[in-house]
Amino acid sequence: MSKQLEGFDGLALVAQRQGKIALAETELQQARNLAKGKGEAALQIAQATLRAHPQS
Repeated sequence: MSKQLEGFDGLALVAQRQGKIALAETELQQARNLAKGKGEAALQIAQATLRAHPQS
């Protein structure tokens, strides 16, 4: 589960850096969907990743 979340977060970061904001949002949404019912920690990982690597 954790690796899947990291994968979606990584894909979101790549898309964001390439200026593909819609794709980045989709990847983050997939991470959130995995996090549903799996605990608050998983969602916090996705949010922390986005904050750590904001769109430049």
